[in-house]
Amino acid sequence: MTTRSVLMPDQHDDLLAVLAAAEELLLTFTSWEEDGDVFDGQLPDALAGGAALEALRRIAAAVRPTQGRHAVEAGRTGRLLAPGGTYEHVPLRLAHVEMGDVEALAAAARALGAPYPGEWVEAALSETDTAIPGPQLVVRLAQLTGLLDLAETPSTTLLRERLADADPAADIVLTAEEESAYQSLADRFTAMWSLSSPLARFLY
Repeated sequence: MTTRSVLMPDQHDDLLAVLAAAEELLLTFTSWEEDGDVFDGQLPDALAGGAALEALRRIAAAVRPTQGRHAVEAGRTGRLLAPGGTYEHVPLRLAHVEMGDVEALAAAARALGAPYPGEWVEAALSETDTAIPGPQLVVRLAQLTGLLDLAETPSTTLLRERLADADPAADIVLTAEEESAYQSLADRFTAMWSLSSPLARFLY
């Protein structure tokens, strides 16, 4: 599989909460399969066999050190500052993910959100006791895979290269060009994760 260094905004516990809830949901399908409650062909391919669950766990392991207290524990404490150090931005940190895992998780999200997902999927969404309700979880999972698979642009390349060269414990003061790239990327992040919420965008 192809590994990609993905720019992840620090959303504290929000991204990890989605991954944790999605893990609970996918564990339901795995449990049903192991107990013989469902058989071959009764689940969508993207949800069968535990592949999506394993992909999610690898993604969670890669994303966790980029977020909130986990980043602090990993020593990734450097701040991201506007030119001149005048403003502290929402931090961006690099997560190294397998794109095959992202594709597998995106396919799982599509299967969960299908107009007619099948009785077993509907049962899991309604019966699994996750911290995020089933329908909302499907939307958030799709948004998360979108963050992990944002199209490459000159802005992402510029910021990725700057972060890759930096000490993760040291502050970074952006140049004017990098600040413009950051603002462009922040627009894309909030469009994907927060549906372009003005408040969410302001926090960047």
